[in-house]
Amino acid sequence: PLHSWNDNLLPHIENSSKRLELSYDNWNLVATFSELSGSPPPRLSDSYLHGEDLSGSLQNAGGVGGLLAVSDLSDPSDPSYHLPAYDGNGNIMAYVDASTGAKAAEYEYSPSGVGKHRVPAEGRQWILLENR
Repeated sequence: PLHSWNDNLLPHIENSSKRLELSYDNWNLVATFSELSGSPPPRLSDSYLHGEDLSGSLQNAGGVGGLLAVSDLSDPSDPSYHLPAYDGNGNIMAYVDASTGAKAAEYEYSPSGVGKHRVPAEGRQWILLENR
């Protein structure tokens, strides 16, 4: 398993065939590592580039609105890059494929802030973090 700088086990998401390890810099998700069942070691599958959040700093607003790009490295021979599109509150409303300009994923939020994920026909399955 992967460990953080203080030797705590990294947070993870797991199902029967795949495990994702999540790596954070305080509030900002910076990388996901995937491991297929029974085939360690985990490998980098996504990386996240952050800039200033809504407060004008790197994390004073918890990173909200500061994600600049996502690198999809799940297929190392064919990486893809996606850019988030935000609403005025810093919620990610969509991801756009950086090479084609096509919408890759779309999100809607309830008044209480719970996200609902919609994927175009050929979109990839994005992680929706409901507790932002």
